[in-house]
Amino acid sequence: RTRDLSLDVKIDPRVLQLVAAQPAATRPRVLAMLTNVDSGGATFSGARVAALAESPRARARLVHTADSLVATLGLGGLAVDFEQVPPPARSSVELLLRELSAAMHARHATLAVTVAADEDEDAIRRWGDAADFTIAMLYDEHSAQNDAGPVASQRWYEAAANRMVQLVPPSHLIFAFGTFGYAGGDAV
Repeated sequence: RTRDLSLDVKIDPRVLQLVAAQPAATRPRVLAMLTNVDSGGATFSGARVAALAESPRARARLVHTADSLVATLGLGGLAVDFEQVPPPARSSVELLLRELSAAMHARHATLAVTVAADEDEDAIRRWGDAADFTIAMLYDEHSAQNDAGPVASQRWYEAAANRMVQLVPPSHLIFAFGTFGYAGGDAV
C-alpha cells in the first residue's frame, strides 16, 4: 500500500509467462495477493487496513483497481491477506470482502481470504462467509518475535486445524503451512 491507501502493484512477469506457457486445459488459476504488508515486506499495518475498509471511497477505488488487475492480467481471482486488523475494523473488512467478492464473481473469478490461526472466531466465520475460500495460516506458533520453537509443532497444528474446521465449512477451507524457519530475527 502507498501512503494514500492506493494499491502498489508488483507483478512478477516470470509467473505470468510460466502460466501462459501451459496448455489451456491444464493452466493453473493464479490469484493476485492483496496484502497490508509494507513495501519492505517486514510489517503489517492494521491501522491502514482500518482506514481503507472504513472509507467507502477508498474501498470503491480498491475494488475497481483489483477488479481491473484481475481482468487485465486474466487472473483467476484475488487472495486477501490482511493481518493485524484492529477489532473495531473487522466489520468494515467484512464489507470490503463482500464488495471484492461481488466484483470477482461478476467475472467468474475467485476470492480467497487468509486468516491467522489465532484470529477471532467471529472474524474467521464472517470473513470466510464473504469469500469463496478461507486460507488458514497454520504456522507462526513461534516466530522471530517470541521464544524459540517450531514454526508449528504437530500438536499446535492439529489443534489449530481442528479449530478451523469448526469455523469454516471444510469444502471452503485451505490449510497453509510454513515451509520456512526463523534465524536471527528474520524469516528464512
